[in-house]
Amino acid sequence: MATKTAGKTTATKSAKRSPKAAPKRTSAKPAAKQSPKAKVGAKKTAKRSITKK
Repeated sequence: MATKTAGKTTATKSAKRSPKAAPKRTSAKPAAKQSPKAKVGAKKTAKRSITKK
């Protein structure tokens, strides 16, 4: 579990830096403007897609 979290953090940080990695977190971006519940859902989805790769 710890490795997944670490990987997610790294992905988010690198996505902010390089435009190539941006598509990874595009789905999580609109969630910031939505309700907290939606934000949690987006985070879970993002985690799932990263784990699949």
